[in-house]
Amino acid sequence: WADGTEVDLAGYHVFRRTALDSAPVRLTLQPHPRSLFEDTTLPAGQPALYTVQAIDTSSNISAPTPDVPFTR
Repeated sequence: WADGTEVDLAGYHVFRRTALDSAPVRLTLQPHPRSLFEDTTLPAGQPALYTVQAIDTSSNISAPTPDVPFTR
């Protein structure tokens, strides 16, 4: 994803779903500081959908990005 340009950007939360009808699981415990994230917990060959939300220093959270499909 593209880096946010807000001066109060704290980082990003990354979410994964393994099915269209499943609830997203947050993969980041703390806001991830960069716009690059590697999911090492996804089993090989398993398709998944990822979405990202930005969070600022006041704990405001953006709307989620559209789902992005990925297979490891």
